[in-house]
Amino acid sequence: MHSDRVARPVPPCRAIIHSFQLERPGNGIAEAQPDVLLRKSPEGTPLMTSSVYFCKSWFRAKKRPTQVWSEAEARGAHANGELYTVLVDSLERPSCFLDVTARFVGVGFLDSLLRETVTYHFSDVEDGRLFLSMATYREFVGDSDQVSMGATYNFDHDGTVHLRRTHFLTSQVETSTSSTDVSKNYSPKPAFGEYEDLVRLER
Repeated sequence: MHSDRVARPVPPCRAIIHSFQLERPGNGIAEAQPDVLLRKSPEGTPLMTSSVYFCKSWFRAKKRPTQVWSEAEARGAHANGELYTVLVDSLERPSCFLDVTARFVGVGFLDSLLRETVTYHFSDVEDGRLFLSMATYREFVGDSDQVSMGATYNFDHDGTVHLRRTHFLTSQVETSTSSTDVSKNYSPKPAFGEYEDLVRLER
């Protein structure tokens, strides 16, 4: 079943996210020390309040990092605009991960079962900022990895929002177009190690 309708204006992204709160994994797993911890500005203000680790990528299917990298390797990739991945809080049980390149940043938020419940896609804009152009939310069947519902919001710079919600168990698809304030969708392009603004679940 497919429907195409014009919905009432949706709330800002922050309000949308309230219904998709995530569980955080515990801290009981022993692992290597992070490469970056509590980075500070010249004024001494913490720029990243969580431990971060670096790797080539996060293997979604197996729920583990591939090719753990040193800070020097990740810093080199960042300087060259090449893809690298940042794991936040834990190497083995991160709360989220970032795929970083010069042109975009993808952020995946994980639940206690390491399932990617929320995905943000930030696109580069000309003035040195990133724009949250897409947000996807997923619900799962029990403790399995089977997705029961997925909702994707595509944001335009003028505030237009295109929603596509898919109910995978029934093959029902709903679409709508609405508008919202996208001023909080913008974030500065991160310097290396400074990802705090991008890993905010509520925006």
